[in-house]
Amino acid sequence: MVSLKPPAIWEDFFAKTLDRIAPLRLEPGYLVLKLSGDEEIRSLLASDPVLREIILKVEGLRIAVRGNDLKKLAKRLEQFGYLSPIPRQAVGLPSTAGLPT
Repeated sequence: MVSLKPPAIWEDFFAKTLDRIAPLRLEPGYLVLKLSGDEEIRSLLASDPVLREIILKVEGLRIAVRGNDLKKLAKRLEQFGYLSPIPRQAVGLPSTAGLPT
């Protein structure tokens, strides 16, 4: 016999079963970047208030950054003397090609 309103135990079972279907989802708009082993940059990322607002710490020497914050991340790191490995054009900065070295 099928009931229009199943008992609570069955409703709980179905709810838990549905929660187990695809429990992981991609977070659109975020990129994960791996840090070098440099202690100084890790300290900077943990202490600088601007950087702390635009990054999320991820395990394994990684950070997650919103795609629209890449330019801000690159510019802020450059202020501290770091050259970002992210292509300058990808973050909307002018290319350094043609500049004297």
